[in-house]
Amino acid sequence: MTTQRDTLREDVGFRILRLLPGVAREADPYAAAEGSDCLLILTAWNPFQALDLTRLAGVMATPVLANLRSIYSRKDVLGAGFEAYEGVGRSGDHPR
Repeated sequence: MTTQRDTLREDVGFRILRLLPGVAREADPYAAAEGSDCLLILTAWNPFQALDLTRLAGVMATPVLANLRSIYSRKDVLGAGFEAYEGVGRSGDHPR
């Protein structure tokens, strides 16, 4: 069931995408990461906290993760096959 809040989030996302020429919206995070050189996490929404990091690293051209919400630990990210990791938003190296 789609809620009014989900619709609002989707509308905001579409407005932001119009400001970023050449950036496309992708519903599947693994398809979005395919062939990319860097993955940038900007939200701590639940779906992003349950990503298969090994699978993500495997589909990327250069597995680099910039985690602006620090929802994953450096140890977990590097252990999943990422070459580089930068976590921002929380002190220390602990996920939420």
